[in-house]
Amino acid sequence: LTSIVAVTGLARHPFDSWRASQTNTMWLRDLLPKDIPRIRAFTYGYDSRVEKSINNSTISDYAWQILGEFGYLYQTSKKRRPLIFIAHSLGALL
Repeated sequence: LTSIVAVTGLARHPFDSWRASQTNTMWLRDLLPKDIPRIRAFTYGYDSRVEKSINNSTISDYAWQILGEFGYLYQTSKKRRPLIFIAHSLGALL
């Protein structure tokens, strides 16, 4: 079993970033498992709104947050399995 973490971009929704607006198909959920049956997909979002935000987090803060969350899952799992990150826009910098 391989896990994929899809990290959204700047001011984007973690689910909608990976969804086709015309068909409402979310490829991580609807298409990828058909091609790769032993896959588990996560989406990861963070508060990166620019306007009307009271959040003062930096890119480094977000990077440590995602590392902490998925690092914890990896450390506590009984089996070491591949963990693949795919990212869009600002998410790629994390």
